Amino acid sequence: MNDLKNSILLLLVYILAIFGVAQIDFVEQNLLNFESIFFILVALAVLSALIIVPLTYISVYQFLLIWSAVYVIIRVVFWQASAEHSLQLLILEFVLMDISAFLAYDIGRHLRLVSRLLDELTATTFPNRTLNLRSAADRVGVELTRSRRYGRPLSLLVVRMEHLHGQLPIGKNDVLQRDILDRFAAARIGQVINDLARETDLILRDTNSRFIVICPETEYLNTTTLAGRISKTVIETTGATVQWGASSFPDEALTFDDLVEKAMERLNANMAQNATINLTDGTSGKA
Repeated sequence: MNDLKNSILLLLVYILAIFGVAQIDFVEQNLLNFESIFFILVALAVLSALIIVPLTYISVYQFLLIWSAVYVIIRVVFWQASAEHSLQLLILEFVLMDISAFLAYDIGRHLRLVSRLLDELTATTFPNRTLNLRSAADRVGVELTRSRRYGRPLSLLVVRMEHLHGQLPIGKNDVLQRDILDRFAAARIGQVINDLARETDLILRDTNSRFIVICPETEYLNTTTLAGRISKTVIETTGATVQWGASSFPDEALTFDDLVEKAMERLNANMAQNATINLTDGTSGKA
């Protein structure tokens, strides 16, 4: 965490230094006459690093190469330098922008490490057999192929965490603490699903708050029964609310994506119905 704080502080000091130097007057003109496009590119490079780097494994060399190419393309094709811009100033802009991208990349790298550490910590605290959706594509294909070949039913269940009930010992603006709490709650939900599902069921995790359960040899109604048990157990053990939707193969869809889409339609319909019921109850209470 100290390395992350130092990286953030270094980037802030660097950005302030760039803006400060650009405002220094020298013989009635700015000492460094940067154009507005330079500041826009610096801002975009920093934002892209903070958004993209924590979610991917792009290397620093690839990231700097991309933004170097962006700067050259923007300057050559879309934004011609003015007559006051010398070659030395263009090179200086290029170097300063790449330094900004590098410093922001370092922050993104630390954020990625923190996220990975939290994932490992939650997985250790609440162990289960949940698989990442991307890494389990082959197993999903095997289950659908088996059901298609032998004409057997298969159901798919989508479970999504909505929010935590009760008073939380954190403020509204404590984003990091809320993220940690949500991660642990999601890991606990994964453990609940693991305990209630059969050994033959395939449990996938799409995002921190959404789980997909593939139930071979299972009719739709049996899957809804499982969903009800999961929802009840999650509320009792974590205080979290989950919404769910299910779909069946081959009655409603023939591919995995279509099954997920159908299940999400039912999930969203359940959410809308629950919202309507809560609104009606609230109105009745006020009356």
